[in-house]
Amino acid sequence: MKIKFISFFIFLFAFQTFSQPLQEFRAVKITNVDSPILFDDKEIAKGMDYLASIGINTVLTVVWN
Repeated sequence: MKIKFISFFIFLFAFQTFSQPLQEFRAVKITNVDSPILFDDKEIAKGMDYLASIGINTVLTVVWN
């Protein structure tokens, strides 16, 4: 009886964990070359708002050139 309960619990956990819907990964890379966006807080906020409006959900930034 105990083994059946544990097996059921493991099955339920695995089903819940692996049945999550897949989320689309849309990314853009922002560099400091030919783009003033990284030099001003207002420009960063404006850029993030724009990227969110077109469906970008991940932003990669250059941290070392």
